[in-house]
Amino acid sequence: MRLAGNLGAGRIQLDKVIPAIKKANEGAKDPMFAIFGGEPLQIPRLVLERLWGFGLETYKKNGIQTNGELIDDDFIRLFVKYRVQVGISIDGPWPLNAARSNKDGTEKTLKAIEKVRAAGIWPALHVILSKYNARGERLAELIKWIKSLEGVITEVRFHLLEVDTYKAHEVSITSEENQAAYLALSKVETQTVLQPFKDMTKLLQGLPFEKKVTDDPKDTSKDVGCTWNGCDPYTTPAVQGVDGDGTLSNCGRTNKDGVAYRKSSHGGSERVLTLYNTVYEAGGCKGCRYFFACKGHCPGEAIGGDWRNRSTHCRTYFNTFQSIEDRVGTIHPDKIKEYERQVLDGVSAPGSHGDSHGDTDHSDRTFIRVPVVVKK
Repeated sequence: MRLAGNLGAGRIQLDKVIPAIKKANEGAKDPMFAIFGGEPLQIPRLVLERLWGFGLETYKKNGIQTNGELIDDDFIRLFVKYRVQVGISIDGPWPLNAARSNKDGTEKTLKAIEKVRAAGIWPALHVILSKYNARGERLAELIKWIKSLEGVITEVRFHLLEVDTYKAHEVSITSEENQAAYLALSKVETQTVLQPFKDMTKLLQGLPFEKKVTDDPKDTSKDVGCTWNGCDPYTTPAVQGVDGDGTLSNCGRTNKDGVAYRKSSHGGSERVLTLYNTVYEAGGCKGCRYFFACKGHCPGEAIGGDWRNRSTHCRTYFNTFQSIEDRVGTIHPDKIKEYERQVLDGVSAPGSHGDSHGDTDHSDRTFIRVPVVVKK
C-alpha cells in the first residue's frame, strides 16, 4: 500500500473514528479496540488519551501494539489510568532484533518491557522469525531468552515472515529453516503461553469444534486465532479495522496489490471451499490431513500474494501439526471427517464474532479490481 501511494488517511479524525469503532464492535463477544500502526505511540498523546478515555468508558479497557521504544513514564501512567493492554513487538535481545531496530532501540524496548511489568501490566510479545533470530545459535539464544521471560509476560506469538517486499526478502529464511525453528519452538517448556502452538494443540484436540458450554466472554478455552478460521479476505471477520478518517477496513495483510478493498456486507467461503477441492500442485489443500485445522491458513500469506492459494508456509504448519500430534495423540479419522464437515458447512468459526455490518453502507460481493499506479 505504501508503494502504491495508498497508505494512511492523514490525521486521525476523532469525530469519525469513534462512531466507526462503535459500529465495528456491534455483535462482538468481547468488545474493545486496539491501536496499532506503523508505530502508534507517534500519535499525539492528547489524541491517544481521547481514544483511551472513550475506550475505558465504553469497553472498560483498551489495547495497543507497539515496538515499545517510545514508552516513557508518562505513557506508563496513561497505560495504567486507561487500563491499556500492551502488546510489544520485538524479535529478541540484540542482535536478534536486528530486522526491526538497532542496538539502542532494542535496549529501549527491553527496558520498556521491564517498566510495563513493574507497573502491574502483563505485556504480550509478538516475535517474527528472520535470519537474525531463527538460525543455528541465534535460535538457541531466542529460546533461552523466551524461557527467561517466564513470570514477566503472559504470551509470546511467533510469526513467520510475510515476504512481500524486497526488504522482507533480505531478512527472510528458507522454508526448511522455518520448519526447524517452529519444531524447536513448539517443544519449549515454559509456563508462558506460546502461540500458535497452543492453538494448534486445541485444534488437534477438537476443542474449537465442540459446542460451547458458556457464553462467558472471558472463556477462551475453545477460541483460536483468526488465521485458523478460514478467513474470507473481503470481510476478514476477526479484524474490523477503522482508518484515521473513520473508514471501516479489512485486515491489511490481504492488501498485497496495494488496494484496501471495501468491507463486504457479508462473508463468503469461496477460499475455503476452493482450497478443499484444489490439488496441492495447483496451490490447494485437497486431501490434507490437517485441512480441518488449518483451512489453508491466512490469505495474507498465500502463495504469490494471491489469496486463492494456500499459505506459502504450508510445510511448516503441516510438520508442526504432525509433531504436536505425535505428542498429544492421534486423532481418529472419523473425527477428522466430522470436523471437516463442520468447516465446509460453515458451522465452525472459533475465535471471531463474524461479520456484523449487513446494515451499513458497504459494498456487496462484487469484486472490482482497481488499477494501481506504483510509485518508486
